[in-house]
Amino acid sequence: MYGTFVFDVDGTLINTEDALIKSLRRAVEETTGEIIENENLRPLLGIPEVEVLNRLGLQGDERRTVQDKWAAYLEENRFLIDIFPGIQELLEGLNIQGYQVGIVTSKTREAFDHEMKPFGLQQFASYIISAEDTTHHKPSPEPLRAFMEKSGTEASNTIYIGDTQHDSDSAEKAGTAFGLAGWGAVHPENTSPTLRFERPEEILEYVTNAPSS
Repeated sequence: MYGTFVFDVDGTLINTEDALIKSLRRAVEETTGEIIENENLRPLLGIPEVEVLNRLGLQGDERRTVQDKWAAYLEENRFLIDIFPGIQELLEGLNIQGYQVGIVTSKTREAFDHEMKPFGLQQFASYIISAEDTTHHKPSPEPLRAFMEKSGTEASNTIYIGDTQHDSDSAEKAGTAFGLAGWGAVHPENTSPTLRFERPEEILEYVTNAPSS
């Protein structure tokens, strides 16, 4: 049994896929004329914005224009962002039962606060690690290690819940367990989960039914 449950954001706590892809696809097409299919953009979700722009090969003025338009269109499409069903009840339940809850994300703190504020999920997390808190980001283990150092928890007592290969790799390198958020995972076959949860409620069922260590 784990005493600390750490969560990714996109694809785990909130569903941002439609808003992010729609906004990025429009920004790239308007700036460069290139039409990128949605399935080719999905693997870019959950990594830092600067890395997304790098992988798209954007440089100079085109890069800055895409970055600005992406932010503007994401604001327009914010209505598409929603919390996954059962997440609030999950985080509240873990708090009530005495488990430590944390968040580790590749988002900047500004973007995190802006997107999460409407849902009020920050209140459930004892510590939050965002992009500014580390030099390297997922799939590096540095963000999870920063969380553990800040919170005083041990890797053996920690499980990271996420939906991507980057999340899985980060947890493996940091020495924590990895729980797959099956409700948001696009390519679950690319992950190596310790535990797999198809619904947020299954995490509460797990902590309720797991034998005490």
